[in-house]
Formats: sequence, C-alpha cells, structure tokens
Amino acid sequence: MGNSLYIKQHGSNLIKDWIRVSLLYNITRETKSWRTPFPIKADIHTRCIAYERLDHCKPLHSLGRKKFIAVFRVIGERLFDLHSASIRRAWIYKYGSAGEFPLATLGVPEKNVKILERHLPRGLLHGDCWYGNILLDPNENLVLMDPLPNKDVVGMDYLTANGVIDIAMLYMSLFICHPLLKQIQPISEAAIEAGANLIDGYLHGIQNQEVRKAVMQVSRILALRYIDAYGMRLPSCLAVVKRFAGRSILKNLDRRLDWQ
Repeated sequence: MGNSLYIKQHGSNLIKDWIRVSLLYNITRETKSWRTPFPIKADIHTRCIAYERLDHCKPLHSLGRKKFIAVFRVIGERLFDLHSASIRRAWIYKYGSAGEFPLATLGVPEKNVKILERHLPRGLLHGDCWYGNILLDPNENLVLMDPLPNKDVVGMDYLTANGVIDIAMLYMSLFICHPLLKQIQPISEAAIEAGANLIDGYLHGIQNQEVRKAVMQVSRILALRYIDAYGMRLPSCLAVVKRFAGRSILKNLDRRLDWQ
C-alpha cells in the first residue's frame, strides 16, 4: 500500500457503495485476475471513502495500437472470471439488493434472455464497466475500479446481474464513451478489433453464434440508452450535440457490425 490515500466523495449512496467496492476487492483477491484499490474506511460524516492510492497507473488509450487491441482479449477473459465468482448471501442481504438485474427491462427479447441466462455467468454487477475504469499498473496488472452502477443505464438497486451487462457496456464504450471531439472523428479500426477481441475473450469456449449475437444486441441497446441519457447529465446545448454525434456513430456501426 502506498503512503498516501485517495479520498472519493460518494454522497447519499455511501453505504451501498462501500459494500460494492469491498465486494469487488474481496472477489478480485480471490480470483487473482484483477487488481483493485483497497477500500480502507468510510466516513459517514463526510460521505467519503478512503482508498489505497494506486500510483503510476496508465489508461488503456495510452497504449500503442497493437497492445491496445491485444489487451482486450485478456480483459474479456478476466471479466468472465469475475462474473463466475460466487457471492455470499450475506453481502446481498447487507446491500438490500432488489435481486438480479432483469434483462427484460432493457427490452432484450425473451429468446435472447434465455440464451444469455443459459450460457453466461451471473455474478457481481460492476454497472459502470467502461474502458476508462480499467487501467494498467506499472507491473502491467489490470486494474478495475469504481463498481458503481451508471443509474442512467442500469439503475442502482442491483448487486448481481447476468455478465452480459458489463461486457456489453464495455464493448459499446469503445465507440460511444468519448469526448465530443473524438466522437465526430471516423470510427477507429483499432476499436473495432479490440471489441472483437473483448467478445472473443469473454466467450472463450462458448462456440455459439446465437450467444455472440445476443451479447452484441445488448451492447447496442445500452449504447442507445447511454446516448439518450445525455440530457439528464449534461447542459442542454451540449446534450443535443452529443446525442447527434452518438446517433451518427450508431448509424455507422449499424452498417459495420452484426448487432441489431
């Protein structure tokens, strides 16, 4: 552990957030597939959590093209391991979870819900699994952080979910979750290849095209929800521009990907 702490404000969700970050830390220690900041203490007065500070970590977008594409296969495999880890009932009870996140609320067709439930693991819902919440430490260990659900996409009341939510969110984030200037640029070929590697890594050993297509369709659904929610978190003028840019990206992706 470093000599300094990282203090993060969590607001009214402090207790639930503490449970989520503690659970992620415990699971990653058991699976040894990720590194994640150790939550040291929660302060109910300031509504902050003090974490171990992980210094000198680098974002994925800082990697060279070849390494950026390759690392996403490993990320897919590690996410599968995370979702396959068991969660003790005590954690679910403490969280007061509404149960497992229901895929049907996203508008996922019943046929696809059954396919995904039959083939993919159910486990901890990260809920904000975009590429910005994954880093590499100086020893090239993958770091996963901030398992705090994006309320505009999946809501806050669920501790567990089918693994498709996180993998689909991470996939769509490669194209959608960017600053405006990058959104109006052509779609990155590196992102296309990295996304394919991500799905391949997650579905390793699952040779079923129906599963792959169902995952891709959920990714498109989440992309659309994310774009439509700009108005809830951005000033109106910027939200209009970002929504237009996001929908333009979707149209381009619709022509290139089998995800409708």
